[in-house]
Amino acid sequence: MPHDTNFHSEEAQEILGKIPSWIIRWGITLIFLIFLAIIIGCCFIKYPERVNGTVTITTVCSPIDVVSKSSGNIERIFVNNGDSIKSNVILGVIHSNANYRDILAVERDVMQVNDSVLKFAVFDNWIYKLYDLGDLQSEWTSFSSACLKYRDYIKRAVIEQKKGLLKEQIGKQTEYYSQMKDQADILRNDLKYEEKDYRRDSSLFIHKAISETEYEESARKLLQTRNNVVSFEAQMTSTELSILQNRQQIIELSIQQDDEVLEMEQNINNSKEKLLALIKNWKLSNLLVSPIDGTISFVRKWDEGQFINTGEAFLTVVPKKDYKVIGIVKIPQENFGKIEKGQKVNVRLNGYPYMEYGLLIGVIGYLSSVPEEATDQQSSPQYTAEIVFPNGMKTSYRKELRLIQKMNGTAEIITEERSLMMRLIDPIIALLKSGI
Repeated sequence: MPHDTNFHSEEAQEILGKIPSWIIRWGITLIFLIFLAIIIGCCFIKYPERVNGTVTITTVCSPIDVVSKSSGNIERIFVNNGDSIKSNVILGVIHSNANYRDILAVERDVMQVNDSVLKFAVFDNWIYKLYDLGDLQSEWTSFSSACLKYRDYIKRAVIEQKKGLLKEQIGKQTEYYSQMKDQADILRNDLKYEEKDYRRDSSLFIHKAISETEYEESARKLLQTRNNVVSFEAQMTSTELSILQNRQQIIELSIQQDDEVLEMEQNINNSKEKLLALIKNWKLSNLLVSPIDGTISFVRKWDEGQFINTGEAFLTVVPKKDYKVIGIVKIPQENFGKIEKGQKVNVRLNGYPYMEYGLLIGVIGYLSSVPEEATDQQSSPQYTAEIVFPNGMKTSYRKELRLIQKMNGTAEIITEERSLMMRLIDPIIALLKSGI
């Protein structure tokens, strides 16, 4: 085995084999300073965590989809893409077994029928026209029949005629009663004279100035006159009672008339409400109506006669006003507790590559307190936050982006900054507090 050749003297070996103390001392000091610098740096170096979520750009008054409530062929389309429309305007009609024009005409006319004009409305010709109302035909028949019954009742006016005859009879009876009062006064005066004659004949009979036959004749005349007065007064009472009975009959007829009119008007109103309720349901199912003022934006191209399914979007109404732009971000439960109002958000839009256009800068303006339910069993519930953009659609590159409603993207929420030291110590503190 070859031997290593020693080229150094013993003095050189002694110098080379011993490390100088100052190197050890300064080396330890340097390592300590580096370690101390790292610790101090960990205390002062801070950085935030980032919580990501999916974001949808919209406005405070967001576009509203007009969705079909029933399945069927599109019978009519009344608007074109880009048209400006007002709220509650009919945009399209889904085919049914009823004529939509007749439905709308009936609704318009029926809504004008109220208690104040009901007595006149039942004479309008539109009530008795023939309409093609499909499933609503039976309720329309009930309504028009109730109106027809009320109209005939008003035209015949049977109770009014009875009341008129009774009033006329009362007038005649009152006139007759007035004449009877005059005649009664005459009879009472005649009775006074008969009583006077009877007293005179009685005195003469006592003094034997007249015969007994003459006296009895005078008494008979007095009794006859009294009987005539009593009979006539009884006749007057009967006439007066007849007048009262006729007046009572008029009152009873008025009550009967009010009850019958009330019943018929209630039948009309009940039938009216049922008919309007059915029309409302029909409109919800078969009419596509604009919910707000705005501009028409078709989701896809539709043609008359084309089939549309329940729940399928027919078109979108975009609000006309320049509403504030916001972002609706969906955040998973993980780290949601770190998010607070006012925190900065960087938004990358899918339609505008951020390396070319930059980021939208926003802040958290609203946080939901409860999560949305998961759409399927595999996904977890998500919370909703609203992002406010102080600079609108101007990006970090100072580019003004065109607002495209419902554009999706990714939101990066910048949470509270924490030092590196705290992040290193947190697991240790957690272990100590948990007793492990």
